[in-house]
Amino acid sequence: MQLYEFKLPATLNKNNVASVLKVIDLKLQSSSLEVKCDDVVSIDSSGIALLIYLTNSEYKTKLKLSNINTKILELCQLYHVDLSNA
Repeated sequence: MQLYEFKLPATLNKNNVASVLKVIDLKLQSSSLEVKCDDVVSIDSSGIALLIYLTNSEYKTKLKLSNINTKILELCQLYHVDLSNA
C-alpha cells in the first residue's frame, strides 16, 4: 500500500475537525497516510482530541503524524497529552 501525504489546515478547531476527519477517512480507505502537522498555527482542544483519536484508534496502523510543531506540543503539555507514539 502506498503512503500519501495529507497536510492539516492552518486552523484545527471545533469548526473543522469533523470535515478533516472525513477527508482522512476517505484517504485511508485506499492508502496509508502521513499527516503533516507543520502548517497548524491555531489549534483548540477538539484539534488535540482529533490527533489523540488518530493515534489511538484503528487508524494508527495506517497513519503517521509528522512535523508536530511547537503550537501543538505546547497545548499537548497543557493537557498532559503525549503524542510521541504518533
